[in-house]
Amino acid sequence: MPKKKSTKKGAKKGTKKKDAGGALTGDEKVKKAQLEVKLLQSEVAERRDEARRAVHRVSALSEGMLTQRQEMDYQHRATQDITSDLTRQYKLMQSQLMQRIMELQEQSRVLQDRLEVTQRTLSDTREQAEKSMREKNDLIAQLTQRIQSMESAYESVLNEALDAMASKVEAARDKWEVESYVVQQRNKDVLMEFGLSHVAF
Repeated sequence: MPKKKSTKKGAKKGTKKKDAGGALTGDEKVKKAQLEVKLLQSEVAERRDEARRAVHRVSALSEGMLTQRQEMDYQHRATQDITSDLTRQYKLMQSQLMQRIMELQEQSRVLQDRLEVTQRTLSDTREQAEKSMREKNDLIAQLTQRIQSMESAYESVLNEALDAMASKVEAARDKWEVESYVVQQRNKDVLMEFGLSHVAF
């Protein structure tokens, strides 16, 4: 049992050093709460075992004293002083053991309360961690959807721009071909007026 108490103190010191270094994350809080639950469960079990042993000692002592008293009454009725002293010792030991049992029961109750509080804290910490994870996942999904929508919109705008540019280029090419034909025809007429053929050029 002393070794377990020393382990508990060591765990508490380690926790204080970690808290002094910075705030604990959700996972660290969960681990810390789990460790405290295990320590409290172990201590509660020790207190219960000690209480059971004390009750057993009281029962055994009662049975032993009763047997001794019966034997003494049967064999030595004249030795009332010894019986009275043994009875006084028995009552004293019984009172002391009952007091110890009550103390152990109170310690067990306090430890049980601490265990329940720690378990609730652990449950709250887990729920908070799960809530944070869900919120992160929802945010990632929303951002992903927005990015996909933007990509689709940009692709549509780009395709429309390219189509418009292609139409303009096509229209400009047609216009240039018409103008080029008109210029060539005009040059041909001018050359014919001078009696020249455009073939010579």
